[in-house]
Amino acid sequence: VHGLSSSGSMLASAAADASIILWDMAAAIPHLPAATLRHSYGTVLLDVEFQPKDRAGNILAASSGFSSSAPSGVYVHDRRSSESPVSFLETNLSALCVNWDSAAPHLFRAGLEDGQVLTFDQRNLASPLHCKRRHKAAVRSLATAPTGAGTAFVSCGEDTRIICTFEDTGASATSTDFAASPSGDYVHAVQVVSVGSQQFIASGGYDGGVTFHPMHGAKHGKAGGSAPSAMVEG
Repeated sequence: VHGLSSSGSMLASAAADASIILWDMAAAIPHLPAATLRHSYGTVLLDVEFQPKDRAGNILAASSGFSSSAPSGVYVHDRRSSESPVSFLETNLSALCVNWDSAAPHLFRAGLEDGQVLTFDQRNLASPLHCKRRHKAAVRSLATAPTGAGTAFVSCGEDTRIICTFEDTGASATSTDFAASPSGDYVHAVQVVSVGSQQFIASGGYDGGVTFHPMHGAKHGKAGGSAPSAMVEG
């Protein structure tokens, strides 16, 4: 299993056996799968995420790659449709992670193994809405979260960097690029965490620890010039 996501009582897992398994944790027997979404032979699913505004757990996207017998890309599923998946967006390179935009739920992004991030619009999937090389190595994790300064879009990669972009309404986006951890090792996971009135970017990677970076430092371009607020050993 490479990825997990939840929406309401629904839980989804994506795995190397070409399947997405869905569980309804509110069901009488929650450990029995509610549905299984099969993909073509050889597909290696690397991440999965429900659309954030769909609390019924019907719409989800999954990324795939690292396979010699199946194409790499992003699958979009809508369990209310008779077709599953409803769309497959080929990316040529392995799509290592996928993330829906929490502020604009019709948008989702995929991080590729060459450092690119592709943005797609669910309303028109003919081609990517945006394509940008955001990292110098593979993009491993993506996250978005609302903040007092606008929507924060966070990515991390095997270039050891975290990039946080604030997409303010009516203003140009501002980005901060900083080291994920004091060890300078690969970073494979990021998440935005709220603690009381404060927000942090949590990151984890090969060094076995989880590092917390103050969100206000990222907003003002200070995260790279100051030590993280805390580091927890894994």
